[in-house]
Amino acid sequence: MKVLNFSYRILLHIIGYLAIGLGVVLIYRANQGANPIDAMSFYLSELIPSLSIGNASIIINGAWVVLNFILIRKWHTLLSFLIVLSFGYIIDFWNLWILKDLVISGIVFQIIGALGGLILLGGGIALIMFNTKFPLTPSEVFFIWLNDKVKSTVKTKLMIEATLITLAITMAYIASDWSQIGWFTVIAVLTMGSVISIFQKIFKKFIPVY
Repeated sequence: MKVLNFSYRILLHIIGYLAIGLGVVLIYRANQGANPIDAMSFYLSELIPSLSIGNASIIINGAWVVLNFILIRKWHTLLSFLIVLSFGYIIDFWNLWILKDLVISGIVFQIIGALGGLILLGGGIALIMFNTKFPLTPSEVFFIWLNDKVKSTVKTKLMIEATLITLAITMAYIASDWSQIGWFTVIAVLTMGSVISIFQKIFKKFIPVY
């Protein structure tokens, strides 16, 4: 039974991350603006052409893992590297293999692609959140640490998002490419929490929390 439950949790995580990776790539291809942390990965790959977006994601989020370790000074924070590596490879799986020839043209289709990506992203995040015993992402680890200092969930979220947006805008300026900073960046930041919450309520009816 324990083996079955563990296999089930692994399957949920795989499906969740595949959905997240697909959602991120669809948002990239829509060119209407991405989540700040995803935009940063995109621009790093633009600034260093030899880097794939997936590898750029590994570098940026890996740096976040190191920052968490420096701030928190607990070895368990390094487990986030497992998530970082997996997610980077999944992004490249979709971007360089499955959807390598996908071009989304026309504002209507771009909006549909971006919204579809947002739904997949929120659904995937909600799905992996049912695996409470699995390693946390670096952003989750940092959020917990900072929220313990600030004592306000809203202020903590605003501080993190403001910092990430500032970094993403700076990288967009350096790269002279604003395709991943746009109106949809604002929509994604403001609505992601609600999308995740909706999916959690739906999944809760069918999936036990582990």
